[in-house]
Amino acid sequence: HRLVDADPKNSLAWFAVGSYYYLCRRYDLAQRHFSRSTRLDPSSAECWIGFGCSFAVCDESDQALASFRAAQNKYAGSHVPLLYMGMEYLRTNHLSLAGHFLTSAQKTDASDPLCCNELGVWSYRRGDMEDATFWFLKALRLHVEAESSALTSTDEALGMEGYILLSSEGRGKKQQVAQESLDPVSPHVKRRSDSNVQPPSTVLCAVKTPSGRSISASIVGTTIDNTLADTECIERCNDKFWEPTIFNLGQSYRKMRCYSEAIVCFEKSVSLNPGSYSAYAAMGFAKHLSGDVDGAIDSYHEALSRKPEDP
Repeated sequence: HRLVDADPKNSLAWFAVGSYYYLCRRYDLAQRHFSRSTRLDPSSAECWIGFGCSFAVCDESDQALASFRAAQNKYAGSHVPLLYMGMEYLRTNHLSLAGHFLTSAQKTDASDPLCCNELGVWSYRRGDMEDATFWFLKALRLHVEAESSALTSTDEALGMEGYILLSSEGRGKKQQVAQESLDPVSPHVKRRSDSNVQPPSTVLCAVKTPSGRSISASIVGTTIDNTLADTECIERCNDKFWEPTIFNLGQSYRKMRCYSEAIVCFEKSVSLNPGSYSAYAAMGFAKHLSGDVDGAIDSYHEALSRKPEDP
């Protein structure tokens, strides 16, 4: 609010306050501030998207879609308004329209894992579990690739001398770090660049989903996609933001009767969100179906201890 007081004609100030109220779940105040920001700067796609999200969460679908369309008109080259329109149609169960907008968003920017996640939800809602599994795994793979690419880019930006540490003998004196391999699971492990290693390149290609539908894809680098198995990709995802994707992937595996893979996903969901009763319940169900009755009982008890009032 001090930011708005300091510059009341700055749309970003009103957008920031609207975002704060949105996170606090005071959506009426969020709508008021987003509305003000769009009046101050009608060309800001971010303000229109925030305005639309504040309507969508209140189940005001028409106003939400109108805001997302305004964002698309202001920023026609971006995939984000298309993605949010697809998400809104998916929320209101208009699956055909949702598929159209989500597919268009994914084709516009094939490297955005959120597009793949929403396409996975769309496929799951249609009952196509193979496609759902494909999209959820692709979303996680893109996320892991992006993290690996960011670490590589940081290493390249530091130059060929690699990481340096200040020695204990004096401030400013540099000590070369021994050449080590970077462990993506432990980002604090340092390594120096190798002059013979080329930076990863971005490759655009066409792939097919298990149902045979052709899509465009973007692959960053050459190591992650070729060396990591699906389970390794799941294990290397340590961002809580992607826990719902892993959970949905586990449900897709369960419906395909791939119980061991489903249990791996639910165990990862529990590690990312220990308070999730739904992950424990789903893990118990998968263990129950796989024949591990004792393990299922333990998981059911964990779920009940977190939400005993849930029938």
